[in-house]
Amino acid sequence: MTNFLETWTLYIWIPLVGNALYRFYKRKQPTLDTFGFENVTTNSVALPGELKFAAFALVLFLWSYVPYIFLFLSGRVTYPFYFLPAVPAVAMGASYWITRSWFPRWLMYVYVAMAFVFFFIYFPYKGFLPDWLRVLIGH
Repeated sequence: MTNFLETWTLYIWIPLVGNALYRFYKRKQPTLDTFGFENVTTNSVALPGELKFAAFALVLFLWSYVPYIFLFLSGRVTYPFYFLPAVPAVAMGASYWITRSWFPRWLMYVYVAMAFVFFFIYFPYKGFLPDWLRVLIGH
């Protein structure tokens, strides 16, 4: 399974990305009339790099996980490992959220430390850890 801490950040970064995309497309885009050129029907403005990354994470998550929700709603048995294709998108979205300028830097370090703690606690196989640490945590 995935890291629970990263998984629960879905409820934070998905609305954050949706809001950022909405605000980007809602703002008045420059037209060619502003620069003295003839108006054409195509008026596309490229997304900034970090917003492209966030939009890609959102589309990747929706593409790799939402179909399983429809399978669940149709009565098909679903399994926890169905979430595995969405893990890269979850990690990308969580990294987008914690790297915002308004996100406190000290809280980013706390978040990353907590992600490691969750990994060590919930990862089922602990044979990769040193013996002294396995004894300390009771495995």
